[in-house]
Amino acid sequence: MSTAEKNRAHNNALVQKAIVSAVAVGAVIAAVVVLVAWVGFDPLARNGAIVGALLSLVITLPALIVAYWGIAQSPVIMLGTVACTWGGKMLVLIVCLILLREATWLSMPWVGIALLFGAVAPTAVEGVLLARTRPKIEV
Repeated sequence: MSTAEKNRAHNNALVQKAIVSAVAVGAVIAAVVVLVAWVGFDPLARNGAIVGALLSLVITLPALIVAYWGIAQSPVIMLGTVACTWGGKMLVLIVCLILLREATWLSMPWVGIALLFGAVAPTAVEGVLLARTRPKIEV
């Protein structure tokens, strides 16, 4: 195995570990937000937090497709995988939020809180893990 292949395999493992960790952190944080809404607030807050937590998974889970399937493909297919997963999750998120904007059975602020914490925290975790591990760049 050449040095470039070893570097690529090492980088792939780092990216996969970072993304799995990020998704796990996001799921835990979203669950904590749901628990806080469930214990401390009304049923509308609970429902909103559950919907927001599910939407945060819509945002974070497609990264696993990229990390495990897309990373093993050619650069063009990897680009297509990233673009399609990003576009798909944005489409689902926007359509869901439009459909839910007039819903009376949930609290939209709690949807936003759960979505914010459940989707932004994983991005920060992934960034920190990748910055700390310093994958080797192939030029």
